[in-house]
Amino acid sequence: MPVFSVDYRLAPKNPFPDPINDAYQGYYWLITQLRAHMGIIPETVIVTGDSAGGQVAVAVANLAILRNFRVPDGLLLHYPAANCNPNHFLPSQMLTLDDMMCSFNLLLYVSHAFTRRGGNTARNCLISTIYTPKSLLKQFPVTKVFLAEVDPLRDMGITLALNMKKAGVLVEIFYF
Repeated sequence: MPVFSVDYRLAPKNPFPDPINDAYQGYYWLITQLRAHMGIIPETVIVTGDSAGGQVAVAVANLAILRNFRVPDGLLLHYPAANCNPNHFLPSQMLTLDDMMCSFNLLLYVSHAFTRRGGNTARNCLISTIYTPKSLLKQFPVTKVFLAEVDPLRDMGITLALNMKKAGVLVEIFYF
């Protein structure tokens, strides 16, 4: 099966919405142009990403729904960074307090670099996907969420998966 990796611009040089728009445009091109340019018919499309890429994968699904475009057939999310709201603290973020590589200040910096504004802007479901409304989540495909037990992003992934489950999405969580 063919695998495509869509490159997208990164913050802080290119904050929201650039990375999301780049990823969605790549997805759109693959769905609409793959047959004409490569002779491949995209029958089953799975969108995946890890960390910020997991957040981007969910945002691509959100945009597909909002734009009445083909929704991916599945999502594979690996420890998705689903919350950029600095005012929404989750228990697993306590792990950053004594982590030399992924400190709480680093998470705040990365969130701020992505949003460039923070605060209420981070409640946008394209920025913090845990805020995706139930009306959109109801249209989501089968989703698998892979989480590490000792990871500051763990509770973001759990929250996102539980929100999906409450909306009726077939979702599974895997711990490693």
